[in-house]
Amino acid sequence: MTALQSIPAKLIQSLERLGNTRQLGWFGVDIGTSAVKIAQIEKVGGRWRAVTTLVIPNCDLGPFDEEKLRNGELLKLLAEQFTRRSGFSLQAAACLLPMSTVDYRCLRLPAASEDDLYQMARQEMEDETSTDSAPRVFDLWASSAEGQDAEGMQEMAAISVDESVVASVADNLTKVGLKCGVVDGLPFALARATTMALPALGDAPIAIVDWGNHSTTFTVARKGYPWFTRVLRCKGAGSLVERLSERLRLGQAECWHLLDVYGVSSLAGDVVTSELKQAVSQTLVPDLQSFTREIQTTLAYLKQQHSELYPQKTLLTGGGATIRGVTTLMEELAGLEIDVWQLNGPSGDEEQTDDRTLALFAPSLALSALGLEE
Repeated sequence: MTALQSIPAKLIQSLERLGNTRQLGWFGVDIGTSAVKIAQIEKVGGRWRAVTTLVIPNCDLGPFDEEKLRNGELLKLLAEQFTRRSGFSLQAAACLLPMSTVDYRCLRLPAASEDDLYQMARQEMEDETSTDSAPRVFDLWASSAEGQDAEGMQEMAAISVDESVVASVADNLTKVGLKCGVVDGLPFALARATTMALPALGDAPIAIVDWGNHSTTFTVARKGYPWFTRVLRCKGAGSLVERLSERLRLGQAECWHLLDVYGVSSLAGDVVTSELKQAVSQTLVPDLQSFTREIQTTLAYLKQQHSELYPQKTLLTGGGATIRGVTTLMEELAGLEIDVWQLNGPSGDEEQTDDRTLALFAPSLALSALGLEE
């Protein structure tokens, strides 16, 4: 293909260095409410390696919603970061849309054929949520390994999104050189990410919590399949930054930098803990308590109602996972044992990116891995 294509400079370096090998994944594009995360992965000797990671903050356009994505706002954001180059064909990609644009439902449906199940789920969701006749892209999957209950009903999960939003996003990505062939659901991307972090756990249930800027999604997976998903009621990690910004009278970008470099510390303090870290930790306690309480409530529900899905491990991804020391403070506040997501697990030796930073890219790396599936 000789026509000019827009490819981000950082991604071009990846292509020039590695070429299109069978072990190189697609470009994973995680479109968050406040930033777009792009990543590409490769597999070498049975181990994962992040080839490229790129964050494009959405500071000036405001949070992405259906209207902004439908009207091409994504292209405006990407066009500022992408450089026009010749000699490259369109590169395969998979993407995620913001959870705020996705309708996620848990349904209880009677046993039926796959086609009938889709029809029943579509009808139920459209009756309850649609205010117009706009067509929606839709998917459905079993959310219980137990099959039918005594009444012949089964638990299902369903997601849908406005078809015009999907079309606009795919068109915008094509214009910057990325051919989006898959729009994935966040539960599936998170489930896939668990196998990339803890492959040795096999069939054991693993919880993964995506602590995004505006919302938090909790998923329990087994062997890369999402059996349980809940959007938690607590605010996203952005609420911590807003609170800190008000307290310290700093911009939000400065507060994120503060949390990344200095982070939070034990409330008990010690001789080397600075007054600043203590002040930051104390400021964030209310939001951290709300966050940990929601996770504990969800874990208690699983233990009582779905004990087979009670997780052996709980992993943390998203912007909140990049806060230095946050899991230690959450354990101190609520006894919650949660680990920051790491590629290849705790023994991984990712050389290019700090583990906390890489946790921000867990969904986009899981999207990239789709290109390596048989």
